[in-house]
Amino acid sequence: SNNNEFAIKCYPWVIVMNDGHCIWKGLPKKLHNLLWNQYQPQMQQQCTANAVAELSLGYGGSWFARFVKDNYTEYCLPLEIAKEYEKLVENNDNVDGQGQH
Repeated sequence: SNNNEFAIKCYPWVIVMNDGHCIWKGLPKKLHNLLWNQYQPQMQQQCTANAVAELSLGYGGSWFARFVKDNYTEYCLPLEIAKEYEKLVENNDNVDGQGQH
């Protein structure tokens, strides 16, 4: 019998609270570090000021994060999506949301 047939795969997840604070598990390392740096307990005033406004997880480790302060964004997107997003930003188009499936 193959013991691996009953293995449970852990998918990455994140919960964003109304105030922008997050809890998460299994995120790509760069996103984990980005969120961790926002939410270290000794930096709570900064946490509130730079809360998560939007966070999207996609296939294959892709992700997009936008923070409240200065509408700051970080992302790791497939090349085609990243190029389209960057074109919108260059044209000063407002991006209200981003989704991946």
